[in-house]
Amino acid sequence: MKKILLLAFVSMFAMQAHASTQELIDGVKNNNISRVLELLNNQENPNVANEQGNTALHYAVALDNADMTQILLSYGADLNAQNLKGWTPLKIAEKKDLKKVTPVLVQYLQLQKQAVSDSAPVAEAAAEVKEVVAQVPQQVESKVQAPVAEAVAEVKEAVAQVPQQMESETQAPVAEVAAEVKEVVAQVPQQVENKTQAPVAEVAAEVKEVPTITQSQYEDMIRQNTSLIAQEMFNREQAEQKSIALQTELMKIKAEKEQLEKDLAAATKSKEAEKAEAKTEDKKGVAEPKAKEEPKKVVNKKPAPKPVKPVLKKKPVYHAPQPIVKKVVLVPSAMVEGIYAGDEEIVYCLDYLGNGENDSMKRAAGYFAASASISEPRYKEIVDKANDFFMKASAEDMTKRDNECSGIITPKDSSKQNQIVRSMNKSVGY
Repeated sequence: MKKILLLAFVSMFAMQAHASTQELIDGVKNNNISRVLELLNNQENPNVANEQGNTALHYAVALDNADMTQILLSYGADLNAQNLKGWTPLKIAEKKDLKKVTPVLVQYLQLQKQAVSDSAPVAEAAAEVKEVVAQVPQQVESKVQAPVAEAVAEVKEAVAQVPQQMESETQAPVAEVAAEVKEVVAQVPQQVENKTQAPVAEVAAEVKEVPTITQSQYEDMIRQNTSLIAQEMFNREQAEQKSIALQTELMKIKAEKEQLEKDLAAATKSKEAEKAEAKTEDKKGVAEPKAKEEPKKVVNKKPAPKPVKPVLKKKPVYHAPQPIVKKVVLVPSAMVEGIYAGDEEIVYCLDYLGNGENDSMKRAAGYFAASASISEPRYKEIVDKANDFFMKASAEDMTKRDNECSGIITPKDSSKQNQIVRSMNKSVGY
C-alpha cells in the first residue's frame, strides 16, 4: 500500500512539473513576460525540455525574441542545451542569422569569458590563502612545541632539584620550595601564549592582504555593459527597418517594371494590328471593274398580311437571368500536406519566412489572409503548420522550404503580386 501511494505521489509530481514546463514554453511563445517571470521566480527550471527536447530558450531564440532570451539567460538557461535533433539555441541563431537575438548572445558570451578571466586571479589568491591556512597548524605546532618543551624541561628540572634542595638545605621550609614550583608552572601558559600569538597574527595579516572581488562589483560590471547592449540593439532595429523599406520599394519597382513591359507589349501588338489593317484597306482601295447592272423586273406583289397579336390572358412575369458562378477547384498543395495551393500557400510561406527573421513577414501573412477571405480558424491552422515545421525540420529540409517559399511569394501573376505587396506595406505601416 505504501509503494502504491509513493508511486502515485511521484507521478502526480511529474505531471505538475511537465505542466509547468509547458506553461513556461507557452509563455515564451506568446511573449507573456509577466507570466514567464512569475514562473522563474517560483523556482521553475528553465532548462527542462519538452517531448521534442526543446527548452524555453530554444523557442525564444527561434522566434528572435531578444527580451525573452535575455530574461532566460539571466535565470541560468543553458545556451548549449541540445534537442532531439542535436540543435542548440546558439546553433539556431547561427543558422537563421537572427538580427535581434544575435547581439544579445554575443554580449552574453563575452561577459562569460570576461568573468572567467576576472575570476582567475581571485582563484589563484584563494589557492594561496588555502595553502597558507593549511600551513598554519604546522607552523603553530612547530612554534608552540618548542616553548612548551622548554617550559616542561624547566619544570622537570625545578622539580628534580626539590629533593636536592631539601637535602642540601634542610633548614628551608618545604612551603618555599613548593611556592617556587608553582611560580614556574604558572609562567608556562603565559610563555606559550606570547610565543604563539606572533605567528598567528602574521598569518592573519597575510590573509587580509589577499585581493577579493565581490558579487556587487561583478553585477556593476554587467550593468555598465547593459547600455552598450541596448544601443547595439537599437542600431540593429533601425538597420532592419531600413532594409524592410528598401525591400518593399524594390518589390514596387519590380511590379511597375512588369506592368510597363506588359503595356509596351500591348502597344507593340496594337501598332502591328494597325499596320496590318492599313495594308488591308490599301488593297481594298484598288477599284475593280463593275459588271453592268441588268434592269430589275418589276413584279407586282401582294401586300403581306399583318401579324395577328396573340391574346394573353395573364401578363408574363420577368425572370432575371441567374448569375454565372465560377466553380473554384481547390488543389492540394504539393509543398505542405493539409493546405491548398494558391492563397493558403502564400499565407504559409509569409509566416514561415517570418520565423527568426522579422515580424513584418508574419504580420503580412495576416493581412494577406484577410484580403484573400481566409477564415480566422483556417488562418491559425496554416500558421501552426508553418511554425511546427520551422521548429522540427532539419537544416537540409529548411533550405529546401526556403527556396520553395521564395518562389511562391513572387508569383508571375501581377495582380497576386500586387496583393502581396499591399500586405507587406500594411505590415510596416505604409
